[in-house]
Amino acid sequence: MKPVNIYLPTKVIFGQGSFAELKNEAPKYGSKALVVTTGLSKTNILPRTLGLLKEAGIEAAVYKDVEPNPKTYNIDDAIKLLKEEGCDFVIGIGGGSAMDSAKAVAVVAKNGGSITDYIPMATANKKNITETLPVICISTTSGTGSEVTMFAVVTIPETMEKPGLGYTCMYPKLAIVDPELTISMPKSVTAEVGIDTFFHAMENYLSKSATEFTDIFSRQAMEWVIKYLPVAYAEPGDIEARSFMHLANVTAGYSITVGTPATLHALSHAISGMTDIAHGRSLSMASVAFIRYTYMADIKRYADVARLLSPRLGKASDEEAAESCADLLKDFISRLGLPTDMKSVGFTDRDIEKVSTDIFIATPRIANQSLKPMDKNSIIELLNLARQI
Repeated sequence: MKPVNIYLPTKVIFGQGSFAELKNEAPKYGSKALVVTTGLSKTNILPRTLGLLKEAGIEAAVYKDVEPNPKTYNIDDAIKLLKEEGCDFVIGIGGGSAMDSAKAVAVVAKNGGSITDYIPMATANKKNITETLPVICISTTSGTGSEVTMFAVVTIPETMEKPGLGYTCMYPKLAIVDPELTISMPKSVTAEVGIDTFFHAMENYLSKSATEFTDIFSRQAMEWVIKYLPVAYAEPGDIEARSFMHLANVTAGYSITVGTPATLHALSHAISGMTDIAHGRSLSMASVAFIRYTYMADIKRYADVARLLSPRLGKASDEEAAESCADLLKDFISRLGLPTDMKSVGFTDRDIEKVSTDIFIATPRIANQSLKPMDKNSIIELLNLARQI
């Protein structure tokens, strides 16, 4: 059995109606909150958030200009507002962009400087960070797992890199995970964030960091996504499907914070950093090629994933099941209206060359986590395959 280090300090309040607990919980972390959000203008979630804080006697300032794939200037602008308003804790409410931004704002506000002093971590001016402002994350999408991880991903527009930042102090103090908040998600967003949850689980299961402990979370999350994401996609108001997707999101988040995702996530960050497309969409684009390129590295584990995607493979040999994994994944993704190749982004040979270099700088923690060893030439071969299939 593999050794494993387990540190999951975030308090999670899960379930329908749990959003109301913000009123009771927020006063534990400060007296004035910076609320960081994006994409909630068509819902009543932000006004409800501010109402609950007011009932709790908590003042609030709002930064609502976070972009999908948050940029360095979003983080620095939010920090400026936090300081001007005298906020002493941060609430991220929304999807991964809002919650990642909240964690990045909190750590930079506590330790000084600009976000560019912290990323990419391999070349950062500021390292070995041990303190941050308290963060509450309220997830309104069922993807990213950001509410239970220590990581934040921020795009550097000047270099088109999308590096990650993560120190153990950056775990949110509290995550409120209320499936009722996800019902307003458009179908396209439901698919994009849901498939991200699937890949968190799948990639950890197919990574060097997988352990008996993370396998429990990874397999369960994959099962729930395969069963409930098509339902949530087709019937947005199905609260059972929304609940299981929200729980799968947390469960897969545990997989990638105790373990790690694999090279596919590094590729996705590089692709979306260069194109600004949604993270789940860029994952889908490279995923089928990733499976075809790497499945021979561990026939048994890839066969396990294939059998989750199609129980009818129960009597097939491991070799047959593993070989079918890419096609089964392609079918599952296609039914969610997501791309399964990179033809639509029009990547040139120069673009692929950039990705093959950047991922080992911007996301070194995950770039070589796949069971099949990866180097620059491997990445070029994999991305060329993704352009052709």
